[in-house]
Amino acid sequence: MRTWLVRLGALLVLVAGASRPAHAEGGKVEADVIYGRKGGMALTMDVIRPAKATGPGLVWIQSGG
Repeated sequence: MRTWLVRLGALLVLVAGASRPAHAEGGKVEADVIYGRKGGMALTMDVIRPAKATGPGLVWIQSGG
């Protein structure tokens, strides 16, 4: 199971790196969209929507300490 997840992650990274960002093709960027709250603090994310949907989406989660 873990090998399958690693391969899927590598494939997603390759596909994301090979394509142009949606906002470069006339898409729309929605900054600071609140998706939840924790301890009184708003949890936000940026949503980039392409001008024309052509397939599945990709969720990129960047974490840090």
